[in-house]
This record gives sequence, structure tokens and C-alpha cells, in this order.
Amino acid sequence: MTVIKTYVEYVALQFILAIVQILPIEMCAKLCHALAWLLTDVLKFRSQIIDDNIRGVFPELPNEQRRSMAREMWYHLALMAAKSRKRRERFTIQIGEIVFSFGTKSK
Repeated sequence: MTVIKTYVEYVALQFILAIVQILPIEMCAKLCHALAWLLTDVLKFRSQIIDDNIRGVFPELPNEQRRSMAREMWYHLALMAAKSRKRRERFTIQIGEIVFSFGTKSK
């Protein structure tokens, strides 16, 4: 089941990156904000791990500021991936023990 889920995530990510490649960077930035909101507030993807890490570094931050920081982290990660894809640079994403490589090899 994990292999199927990972494959579906891979296909979804490839689809999103293909769309990103044809959009202007300004629109990509807006989509990255939407993706960050989706991952942080709706799906709560890796939320406990991210919150624990932020709380470990900034124990005094209230919950809303930690959530905002997590949202910004996802935004910057998504924007970096979008910019890399638009430049056709090679990058990898690791989910658990599975590593996905994207883009073309550097010259």
C-alpha cells in the first residue's frame, strides 16, 4: 500500500511540476501560497514533526506563529521547487526512504 501511495504522490507531483513549468513565476508564487495553506491548514502534512522542530528552536512562540512559520516554510520550499523546475535544474525530494529526482542532469 505504501508503494502505491508513494507512486500516486509522485505522479501528482510530476503533474503539478509540469503545470508550473508553463506558468509565469508570479502565478507560480500564488500557487505556492495556496499549496502552503493546503499542506499546513487542511492536510496538516508532517504538522507534528514541523511543530516539534519549531517549538524546539522557538519555545516561546504561540501556536499561531508556529503555524504561520510552518506555512512560510512550505511556501519557500514549493517556490524553490518551482523556480528549479522552470530553470530545468536537477533536484531531489526524499519522502521517508524513497528519493525522487527531477529535472535534467547538470552539465
